[in-house]
This record gives sequence, structure tokens and C-alpha cells, in this order.
Amino acid sequence: MNTPQHPDTATSVNQLSAESIGNVVQAGAISGGVHIMVKQEVAPQDPALGTFLSGLAENSTPVSPVTPGMSVSAPLGRLPREIRGRGELLDTLGRSVDNGANQVHVLAGMGGVGKSTIALSLVSSLERRRRFRQARATWWVSAADRTSFLGGMVSVARALGSSQADLTAIGAGAPDGADRVWSLLDAAPRRWLLVVDNADDVSVLATGRVGDGNGWVRTSRRGITVVTTRTSDPATWGSFARLHRLSPVAHPDAARILLDLAPEAGDAVTAERLAARLGGLPLALKTAATYLASDFAQVASFAEYVRALDTGSTFAPTAPGPAEPRETVTQTFEISLDGLAVQGCPEARAMLRILSCFAPWTAIPVSALDPSLLAPALGEQTAARVESVLRSLAGAALLDVQPITVSGKTQAALTLHPVVVDSCRIQAAEHARRTSDLAIFRAAAGVAANLADSCRQKLLADLADYTLTHLRAILDTAGSFISGDELVALLNSISRAVKILYGQLSVPYQMEALVRHALREAVRLGDEHVTTCKLESALGDALFCAGHTAEAEIAYQKALHGYARLVGGENRDTLDARHGLGLVVGHQGRWAEARSHLAQALVETVKIYGNTDLWTLQLRHCLAWVQAREGKWEAAEDGFRGVYSDILEAHGEAVSQAHGTLSHLAWTVEHQGRFGEATGLFERMLATSTKADGAKSRRALSARFNLARLAVEQGRWQAAKDGLDGLLADYESLTHPIIEDEIDCRFWLAELEFRQERFDEAERLLGILLKTATNNLGATHLSTLAVRHTMAVVARSRGESGAAEEILRSILVVQDRLLGRGNRDTLCTVCELGWAITTQERYAEAAGHFTQVIESETDPSASHRLSARHGLAWTAAQQGDNSGSAAELRAIQDQYRSRFSPCHVNTLKVAFDLAQVLGAQGETEEALGTYAHVLQARIGLLGPRHPLVRRTRDAMKQLRQSRRQDGVR
Repeated sequence: MNTPQHPDTATSVNQLSAESIGNVVQAGAISGGVHIMVKQEVAPQDPALGTFLSGLAENSTPVSPVTPGMSVSAPLGRLPREIRGRGELLDTLGRSVDNGANQVHVLAGMGGVGKSTIALSLVSSLERRRRFRQARATWWVSAADRTSFLGGMVSVARALGSSQADLTAIGAGAPDGADRVWSLLDAAPRRWLLVVDNADDVSVLATGRVGDGNGWVRTSRRGITVVTTRTSDPATWGSFARLHRLSPVAHPDAARILLDLAPEAGDAVTAERLAARLGGLPLALKTAATYLASDFAQVASFAEYVRALDTGSTFAPTAPGPAEPRETVTQTFEISLDGLAVQGCPEARAMLRILSCFAPWTAIPVSALDPSLLAPALGEQTAARVESVLRSLAGAALLDVQPITVSGKTQAALTLHPVVVDSCRIQAAEHARRTSDLAIFRAAAGVAANLADSCRQKLLADLADYTLTHLRAILDTAGSFISGDELVALLNSISRAVKILYGQLSVPYQMEALVRHALREAVRLGDEHVTTCKLESALGDALFCAGHTAEAEIAYQKALHGYARLVGGENRDTLDARHGLGLVVGHQGRWAEARSHLAQALVETVKIYGNTDLWTLQLRHCLAWVQAREGKWEAAEDGFRGVYSDILEAHGEAVSQAHGTLSHLAWTVEHQGRFGEATGLFERMLATSTKADGAKSRRALSARFNLARLAVEQGRWQAAKDGLDGLLADYESLTHPIIEDEIDCRFWLAELEFRQERFDEAERLLGILLKTATNNLGATHLSTLAVRHTMAVVARSRGESGAAEEILRSILVVQDRLLGRGNRDTLCTVCELGWAITTQERYAEAAGHFTQVIESETDPSASHRLSARHGLAWTAAQQGDNSGSAAELRAIQDQYRSRFSPCHVNTLKVAFDLAQVLGAQGETEEALGTYAHVLQARIGLLGPRHPLVRRTRDAMKQLRQSRRQDGVR
């Protein structure tokens, strides 16, 4: 984020009011794609698997595994014809709905006990009643994972006529997202029933504590909420929820469930005997009855099924006699798999165990199940055979099939019930320990690697969250069993996925957690292994993406030292790590080191790939960026122009690197005060991006953002407001919004209010933005810190300097740890801290902070360095050195005039303070002339009634009165 920070007025000992300069800080990774990552390509998938949708999922509603929206229609096709043994509970729920009770009902119990079935039955019974259909709305939201839950709540909000702003906040899980959706539900025109299904991970529903009643689950006078979950602790759900603990079905009712599904398998007596043996658990009853009614059943009756359980004739035998419910469920799965094997599908068991290594209730794209990757466990298979095996598992009720939308196209995906996953994982682990056969885990790791590699280009936004979730699950399951080449392949796929996803995710912490987990597994490879180096480099990417440059430096250093020992300095991985290291030390203000690393990487890259390779050009781009940061703006401009020309000649203007280099060229031109030329470059960028990618492509929106930002910098308030408002509306309408872009836009809207001294509105916008940034990016992300910094500036502008100082010191603690004291963001905070201390009349202490900034910043034109010089001059004036202060302020004013214009807001602030110092020196005529220039310029910029205009008039009036009192005419 480009972070403008504005110290403002302060009352001093001699009653002078300092108008300190606003600083512009580049926060976070370099914009425009500075750090190019190695992209790994994989072979295209077998298209035959795409036919898997037909028959199994053709009547389902496609859902997209992203937050913009999910189907919220209840899956009534899963509902059995009769619900047995739950009549009393269903009556209670029905009465609650009829009475309009202001309640949340929580259906809690072990997996497979039938919680979702009860909720489906409630929905079905109500929808059959015409009066209810006319009077109420019904929504079914899956809470199996956060992506599905937020997507479902987006669809609920959309059905209630929400604004695009609401949809964006809800879909992003913003701190006020729950408030937004519940304000819509509370104002719904019709009464409603909301089912939140599979809320086993309660954190998915939390903004704080679920039981507080102010999160994603609440009571409402307009409707009833039903939650299904394994969590039965009353403290979790709070006093506002009515908890219903579900037990297995009583044996007589359980027997009727068996007879409903397998009427030919025996009588009521033998059915009840089997029901008792299965513990009355509905999932086990369904699995057993589906098996008995199938063509592949090896046993045909309830009695024979009981004998099979009692004698332990399945793959995982148990001792005769009573068994725990989970053991019994496992046996029902194994009996079904035995039946499929007899009927010519012996691969079903291995396939189910492979799939169980992935995360439950999370979509597994069928396209990732390349037959060659399944071969270690299934043998050589065709795509058609894989499809047949999956159909058999779905027919045996062991997995579900649903369509998902990826890059606008529909494809099949698989989901597994957590009970099936837990059971099969146990079986797979026991089999591996008993036989040393690791084929299941090898195949699962191979499929996971393929899924990771599929996250490239247009698939990024659709598959990223799910892929990282699955990779973590694979590490937890297969990771501890595989070793050697299989472990290396899995860990390398994780590092590749992070490289591919670098810069694409709004929240990089999931990547960091995954890589750290992978590094723990990599210990088994030994200290000297190139895979560990790859993971360390990927960790550096994840940390850099989060803005944690000091920690990223350590990770890149580890990777670089390992690569140097193992593969040498000319290897591409080595050069990539050196590239990353150069950038992170640069972001800490160590420009000479940054230049050294990048130049060294460039020399080797030219040797290997030539002068026109995109990676070579990207390194040249980075070196130009270093020159700019060192204050060598003309040299940086020449560098960017050369890179841009070579990109156009060798690759054309459509590549992303052309856009990034043009953006940085415009930035250097802007920094040299040539705003008209910079505007022309951004307009060119907008035209080419719109032509190539469309008006709402990220590159086109980036160009529009920079044009609006330039309007703010030039004081063209209405043009800036129109540009930012239009941009925000387009961000909110995107299918896959980028949260950082929206935060930047909202930040500059707040900045626009601040520059016009509308502090209340600026503070309100920043408060909302802080919650959004903290929730989506984390409390220590650079964008979050930038928002807090600006809130401190606003606080000081309102006279709350003590509060501002407290905020700034807390920011410095984080910045010193993550960025280092030489980083520009850190120096900007030090500078603003100096101003906060100045307003509290601790001038010597403030001067120390200003001096630190001046000595640490190498670019003489950097805004925070100019602000520090301004502050140092002001503290000198407060301590009686008006003459020296006036000379320094004149010099600073000249620099601002040269860089911006005589009427720029920063130029005018220095001029105002210069007039005050001149007045204090007795140079009244020059002071009044300076005030007159400031007044005229501010009226033109802000209008005659603006507070800054009134302040300038008041200062002139006070100076004239002082002159009259002194007898000066």
C-alpha cells in the first residue's frame, strides 16, 4: 500500500502552529510484479474424466469453491423416504418454526448420527406446506469449511437484496460481515429458516466466541436458525441456543430403517438384531442396508450380516461380541467394499483410502485423479476405469459427487463424510504398519502434487484455498508414512504451489503454516537436501508476501547457503533465492546489499538465459527500483525505460511484466514532479490493459487506481472522489475480488477525507478499514500497520497526541522486528513519532527522532526525510533558533516546489510554517506576503470555508494585530 501519513497542527510554547508534512510510504512488496516466480507446468489432464458429471451430478446445482457464492438449496435428494425415531424432536422444531420463536437450535452428536437428516426432514416438511412456502424462505448453508460457509452466506445476503459492499464484506469474512448479513436477516420481508450444516469446526462460525451471540450465528425475530455439529458443549453455543444432543436411534426404529432400505433382507426380528449390532447409528444402518440391497452383496440377509460382523470376516476384523459404534461403522464400510470387490471392482477400497487422505467435506476435483498417479495403489488404469470405480463408490453411499465451477467451467468434484475419512485413514494406517505397503499414501501424495501443480494461471483464484487445505491434510496423513523419492515429490509440490500462488492470495499465512509444517517433515531427509532449500525459499516467499521482511531474509539466507553447497551458484533455484534476498534487504533499507545480490543474480541469469529472457528483464527492473529508492531518480527512469523497451521488442505489451515496468516508470516520473507525464503513462497503461484484458481486469483497475491517487496528490478532490468511488464499485462487482486492492482504494478514500480535514469521516472510514485489514491480512501485515499509522496521524490532528504516540510506539515494536529500523515504513513511523512528541513540547527527544530519519534515509527527496527536516527545523524554532529554522524551511519549500508545485498541499504547509517563523522574527511584511500566497492557493484548492483557509486568515489577522500593537504601520 502507498501510505500517506500527515502530521498536522500543534500548539507550541510561542503559540506557533506547525503544519507538518504528509509522508508517502511504499508499504509491502513492490507493486507491478517485481518478484517473478518460477512457474512449473504439468501435462494436461485426461479429458475423459470430464464425463464423470453425467448421471451422478447432472441434476445438482453447480457451486464454485470460492466465496462469491454457493448454492443454498437444501440437498433434499439425500433425504430417505421415512425418518424413523426422530418424531419428537421434529415436532419440537416444527412448533418452534410455527410459533416464530426467537431461537437457535443446535443439533449435536457424533458423526453419522443423523443430524443433517433431521434438518433436511424439517426443511422438507415445511416446504410441503403451501402456507409455509408462501410465507417463508429457506436456506441451507454448509459450514464444513470457511470457504463454503462464507460463500453460502453471500448467497443468503444476495437473496435479501444486499449491496455489493455487503457481499464483498460478507464474502471476505470481514469483522463486520456477520453484522451485515444479520441486519439483512433481521429486516427480511418474509420469515425464514436458516440451516447451518456440518459446523464441526466451530472456528468457521466465530468472529470472537460463538456463544457471545454476536458472530455468524445469532437469534432473530424474523426466523429460526438450525445448526448441525459434533460439538455438544453448551458453553460453546451460549445461553441463546437450545442444544439438542442426539443419540443413536432406538433399536425398533433402527430396524425399520433397515427394512425401509432392504425390505427383502429379513423380518423385523432379524432387522432389530442387526440394528442393535450396529448401535442404532443411522450412517451405519444406511451403509449396511444399501449393501444388502445392492447387486454386489456377498451376504443377502440381516442375519448373515450380523454373523459377518460377529465373526470378523471383513478386512479389519474385530473380536466377537459388542463393538464400539466407530468400529461397527468401519466394518459396515469394509463389508460394502468387499461386495464391490466381488462384483468386479476390487480397486474401490484402495481408491476410497486414497481419497480419505484428503480433507473431509472439501471438494476434490476429479481432474486431479490422473490414472498414472493412482497406479501405485490401483495398478494401470484408464480414465474410464477410474470413473467406473468412483461411480461404484458413490452408488454404495461411500462418497458424494457434486459439480464445481473452475474458471467458469463446470467439472466434477468428490466429497467424503468425516466419518468415512476417519475410518478409512485408520484402516490405511493399520494396513501400512502391518504390511509395510505404502501404495495408498504414495498414490495420495502423487495426486496432491498434481493438484498443487494445477493451481496455475486462471485456476489460481478457484483452487488456491482448497489446494492448500488438501496439501495440509496429505502431510498429516501420508506425510508420516512416505519417505525417499515420494516424500521429496510431495514436499517439492508444496514449495512449487507456494511459488505459483505467491502474490495471488489475500492471506499468505496459510501458505506460511503449510511450509513450516512441510519443513518439519523435511527433517527426515537430512540436513543437506535440496528439497529443504526449496522449502526455505518458499517460506521466504510466504513471509515476504506477508510483509515480514526480516524473517523472510533469514529464510532466503538459509535457502541460498544450502543451494550454494548442493547445486552451485548458477542453478535457477539459487538465483531465485538470491533474487528474493535482494528484495527483502532492500525493503529494510540496505540498498547496497540489495544492489549487490540483484546484480550478482543478473550476471548469472544473463549467462544462462540471455539478455531478453523475462527473468533477466525482471532483475533489471529490480535494479532500477533500487536506484529509485536510493534517490537516483533519473538513473532509475532510464533503467525502467530500457527494460520497458526491451520487453516490448522481445515479448510485446501483453505480458504482465510490461504493465509492471510501465507502472514503475510512471512512478519515477511522478516522483520527479512531472505529474502530467505520469498521468499520460498511467492512461496509456489503462488503454493497453483494457484492450488486452478488459475494463475490469486487475491491470486496468490498477491503472485507474493510480490515476485517482494522482488526483488526490494534486488536490483535485472531486476527480479523486469520483475515480475512487467508481473503482470501489467495480472491485465489489468482481467474481474474485482482491482484498488488498479494495483496502488500498478504501484507504485513499479515507486519505482524501483527511487531506480536506474532515477528520470525523476519515476516522470512521479508517476504523472500518482497520477491522477489514486485520481480519483478512492479519494484525502485523504492512497494510494493517499503515492504517493504524494513519489513525495515529488523525488522532494527533485532533489534539490527541498522547494516544497517537502510544499507537506509533506499538507499531514500531512490530516494524523493528519484522522490517528492521532502516526500512522506509519504519523510518516513516519514527518521523511521525517525532511530530507526536513535538506537539507535547518534548523538543530534544523529537529532534533525536527526526535526526535518525535524516541520517538513515539516503534519498534526499523522500517525503519522510523532508518531513523530518521540517520537524527538525520546527523544533529549532521552538528553542529560539528562528533564523536557522527559516533558512531550512525555505530550502524545504524549494524542494517541494520543484518536486510538486507551488500550490501543492505539502508546499503550502511548509510555507505556512515559514510565515509563522518569519512573523516571530519580526519580518512581518515577508510573513504576510507568504500567508497571502498560502491563502490564495488554499481557497483555490479547498474553497473559502475550509478550516485550513480559516486558519490562514486567522494567522494573518493575528499578525496584523500584533504589528499594530507594536506600533508598526
